Amino acid sequence: MSPMRATSGRAVSATILQRLQHALAQGRPLTYLELAQQAGCTVRSVRNYLQHAEQLLGFDVEKKRDRGRVLVRAVLSSPSSLPPSSCFRSDASPLDSALSDRLFPPSTVNPLSCVQIAFPNLPHYAEHHARVCQAWIRHAQSRTHALRFLIPTVTSTAPLWPLGIVVHHHMGIVLIGFPCHETDPKNRWTLELIRLPNESTLWEPIEREAPDWVKALSVRDLFDSPFCFLSDQEDKTIDVHVRFDASLTERLRHCVWHSSQSVVLRTDGMLDVRFGPVSLAWAASWVSSFGASVTVLGDKKLRKTVKKRSFSV
Repeated sequence: MSPMRATSGRAVSATILQRLQHALAQGRPLTYLELAQQAGCTVRSVRNYLQHAEQLLGFDVEKKRDRGRVLVRAVLSSPSSLPPSSCFRSDASPLDSALSDRLFPPSTVNPLSCVQIAFPNLPHYAEHHARVCQAWIRHAQSRTHALRFLIPTVTSTAPLWPLGIVVHHHMGIVLIGFPCHETDPKNRWTLELIRLPNESTLWEPIEREAPDWVKALSVRDLFDSPFCFLSDQEDKTIDVHVRFDASLTERLRHCVWHSSQSVVLRTDGMLDVRFGPVSLAWAASWVSSFGASVTVLGDKKLRKTVKKRSFSV
């Protein structure tokens, strides 16, 4: 691996860490020199990074001597051996733990928990969903294997790169991938985790190195705000224009719902918000959640849908 020409120290460090993670995630013992060659850095840098492997790489490493040299191997836990609630590293913080317990069956129940996640539309997944989620995240971190689904409930049979997950307020956990034959990041692949059955073999891993531009893809780049996520089956989209009462201005003026969003603070204290295109159903649900404190100014379809919902309550 040739040395990097990145212009900033942060970019260099991120690239080195990514290359180290990819090299070690394959599970093969490597020497410091081999790791340095693959990461494009010095042996000294490799030693320094590996001193904090768990924090920087997401897994611990073990070192052993063999014929006068030190071999380094990643300690990768099998998804099936981990408790479901460890999917989001529930030991990291009370907030992580609460989110994990809200989504997956907790391995232990803490009666003194001081954090509760109250998102009304998040499913409560089964243990097999937690294992799938763990495996998907692990593949997304290493990006050394493409995956081909083997089950009839997933219509796409083309190999794809796992990119990560989105925890969405309407769709729950969504697996995000990118078809290997695609070249446009907009043509990403999505699948709701809840749709996957409890089967031992869901996909076939294909050993294949992802190109550099795919390795650089981030889920955050593709879905930077809640309404930027559109279902592949979504056919009714609109542009949103609403006005919030002054009583909500202080709370909502710093919220971000969409990358195209514009917010105007009026002289009377009310707040005008525009963004789109977004799902009509999701927009109506969002507007209805504010009750009488919001007025729809834009699309008539949104106004009619919100009115129907208010009458049906």
